[in-house]
Amino acid sequence: MAFTLQVIRGSTTYTISHPYYLEGAEGMGGASIRNIEEGGPFQDGLTHLDERLDPRTITLKLNVVGASASTLDGYRDTLMTIFKPVRGVPITLKITRDDGSVRQINTRRTGPLDIPLLAINRPGNLHRAVVQLRAADPRWYDPTEISVPFLGASDWWLAYNTIGTADVLEHVESPGTAQLWANSGSVVSGSPWTIFFRSGTATGNPLGDSYAFGQNASGTSAIYFIANTLGFFQTSIDVAGAMSVAAMAAGTAGYFLTTNGGTSTVYANGTVLATRAGVSMPIEAASAPGTARWRSPDNVGGGTSNIWTIALPHAAIYNIALTSTQRSALDAAARVGGSAYNVAVVYTGDIDSYPTITITGPITNPVITNTTTGDTLDFTGGTVGSADAWTIDTRYGRKSVVNTAGSSVENYLSLDSDLATFRLAPDPIATGGTNVISVAGTATGTATLVTLAYYNRYLSY
Repeated sequence: MAFTLQVIRGSTTYTISHPYYLEGAEGMGGASIRNIEEGGPFQDGLTHLDERLDPRTITLKLNVVGASASTLDGYRDTLMTIFKPVRGVPITLKITRDDGSVRQINTRRTGPLDIPLLAINRPGNLHRAVVQLRAADPRWYDPTEISVPFLGASDWWLAYNTIGTADVLEHVESPGTAQLWANSGSVVSGSPWTIFFRSGTATGNPLGDSYAFGQNASGTSAIYFIANTLGFFQTSIDVAGAMSVAAMAAGTAGYFLTTNGGTSTVYANGTVLATRAGVSMPIEAASAPGTARWRSPDNVGGGTSNIWTIALPHAAIYNIALTSTQRSALDAAARVGGSAYNVAVVYTGDIDSYPTITITGPITNPVITNTTTGDTLDFTGGTVGSADAWTIDTRYGRKSVVNTAGSSVENYLSLDSDLATFRLAPDPIATGGTNVISVAGTATGTATLVTLAYYNRYLSY
């Protein structure tokens, strides 16, 4: 893909090509760095404290060629329009790189737009123009805003609409003790399918068949996908069987059993726990082959009583093998409750980015932490109502916390919070750019949603 330079003014985009030719550009690479230092009366040298990027000056050298002198006059007028000062409207330079990626920077013009009138250029209907621009924020950015969802969704089983309604066979919320769940649809033998659930904790000895969660005799939490009646398929965690894998971690997790192309795979929080070939149908109950049944087992197979000690938040079955994107979105959407959970945000920029965070209620005592940098936004004591949303703007010059009505609610932010420094950090501060964001709160509901929106920012074009 060919390198191109464009200038965006409001809703209009100008491409710097015929009759405007870029002769050269300066100031497009790394911005000037200002070191912040201090020293004492008996100190040799200075102590380095930090560094800051200074505003950037960009100089564009353009050649403007017209077919006639009068045509050149019109081109000169257009050039003045492109770079004229307009209050509230930046001069945005847009670079499409040779690798196809796009980066932008917002500038204002500084100094004259010099177009010397030289007699030697008149016969060729040529202008040479020099445009000097100043970027108060010297960072380039990818213009595609990235939005990461946390906590809840009104239709969690649709995974923020990444899964179509026609692909949902059944979904259930907070199944009760010994509740039997049989989906109303079925999956044709050999077709792909997925079972998903957020885990809970059970007690007792789950014996028998056609259940999908239980606990073994030793008291260790375990997940089971079993159809012993048909001798068809058994999957377990911490129990010897056809797909015996690692023990279930404490707390909750998102579990998937997916079959695609005759191979079944068990995932926990996106990590593959085990695979098995030669399986082509969902869990079967003897009474209804081809359908999936789910229950929290209670005294099954003559065992002791099995009850949920922690409510199972969500479970669903789909007639497709979910993609990794759909699995991630579904797991995030189903994380409704009062406990904190972490999401790894992989930031691909090479300089800090300050996000905008929206908290949609209901939620009480929301706390958002970048565990990678240690920065926290703590609203303990505050409640975002079911009809309200709080927007946290962490960008410099715009730092604020407002509700839906536009009124400040910054008074709920704890004194030791890090509104000034909360950011997404690049590598090497965040290894590989991975910033682990923790979201916590209580009294949430299916409408609860936290989103973190940001741009990837860069030192150079």
